[in-house]
This record gives sequence, C-alpha cells and structure tokens, in this order.
Amino acid sequence: MGVDFSEIKKLTEVVENISASRDEVISLVAKELAARLLRMVIKRTPVGNGNYYVQFVRTYDAKTGEARYIKNKSGKNKGKVKFTATKVTGGTLRRGWTVDNKVLMFGDTYAVNVFNNVFYCTYVENGHRQTPGRFVPHIYDPKTGKFGKKLKKSWVPGKHMLKLSTEELQKQAQSIVEKRVNQWLNEVMK
Repeated sequence: MGVDFSEIKKLTEVVENISASRDEVISLVAKELAARLLRMVIKRTPVGNGNYYVQFVRTYDAKTGEARYIKNKSGKNKGKVKFTATKVTGGTLRRGWTVDNKVLMFGDTYAVNVFNNVFYCTYVENGHRQTPGRFVPHIYDPKTGKFGKKLKKSWVPGKHMLKLSTEELQKQAQSIVEKRVNQWLNEVMK
C-alpha cells in the first residue's frame, strides 16, 4: 500500500510562498492606505482666497548698482514710497502634504509617514491663539481695498484635516485590508 505525498509537498510550497511574500503584501497595503489618507487630507485642507503682500516699486541706480525706491510725485501720498498690492494664489498648505516612500516596521506594526512641512500646518490643524484688537498691517482687506486689519477673535479653531481624515480611513481600513489580503491569498493558492 503506497502513500501519495504530492499534495503535502504542494501545500508546503504554498506556505513557503505565503511567508516569502507576506511582508511585500503588507507594505503594499500600507502604501495604499497612506495614499488614500493623503487624498482625503488634501481634499480637506483649506485654501486661502489669495494672500496679498506689499511690493515696493523700486529701480536700480546705474552708477552705484544700488536699489532706490520710487516715491509718489503727486497726490495725497506725495513723497511716500510707491507700492503695489500683489495677490498670490493660495494652496501652499495643500501642496505641502507628502507621503514617505518607506514602509517602517516596528515588530508587527507597519507604518508610513504622511506629513506636511509647511510651518503653519499645526496652527491650521489644531487652531491657535491670537490677541484680539491687535492691528496686523500685512493683512489686506478686500472690502476696503487697504492694508491692515484688527484681529477680532482670541481663538481661531482648527480645521482638523488630518485628524478627520485618519478617523474616516480607520472606518474603511478593515474592509480594504481584507479585500487586498483575500486577493493575495487567491493568487498564492493557485
């Protein structure tokens, strides 16, 4: 009486393939989750309607090579330096979101960094304090067409774009991981 061990050999090969490609699949799933988080957080990141800044009109002296500011020759601003208000489109904070390409492994935990290096990101995310009544000369008021505004609130609430996106992704993560693992197991078991 003979015993056929060919099915057991096939099963051991499948188990070896599973253990060999396990880390690769987990890192691909982690990268997919990070890409989804990045997409969500970018959608939630507010974009300003345009920042204005003062640009002084200047010229260069041909003899010395130094910059000279042009002054108004007439009108109520006679003798004062000319300036123009230049509108800069927003979106710096939104464009600042990045995903790290490396998948970090800490024991059984896999991590991918999603971050923003724009210096004011934490203030927009978490909110910030300010002094009400303080005059800020760099803020352009489109209603009046002039520079300078007084701050009105003592606390500016945060937008929580990363926190809300993370919470939303955590609700979806289980089904995403299960779907990818099932696809991977179907491929390996063939």
